[in-house]
Amino acid sequence: MFGMTSAGTLSARQVQLARDIGALTALPLAVRQRIGVLLHRGEFAAAALLAEELEETSAVTEANLPAYGALALAGWRGDVDEARR
Repeated sequence: MFGMTSAGTLSARQVQLARDIGALTALPLAVRQRIGVLLHRGEFAAAALLAEELEETSAVTEANLPAYGALALAGWRGDVDEARR
């Protein structure tokens, strides 16, 4: 059965692999998945750091990706104003 422990291990590994090989196109997806796992675990501070990294990576690569990580974090925190931005 696939659980939070497995999801945590796999998402951390995916982010690390993308970083190690410099796969800037794969990194945003890996980071988004990792943010989701961290939110489910209640690790909001770690998720916030990754959301910031995701925004910075998107800016550098000019990927123009939606800020799903920040949106999910705002939702989990109950921050309606931040979620609407």
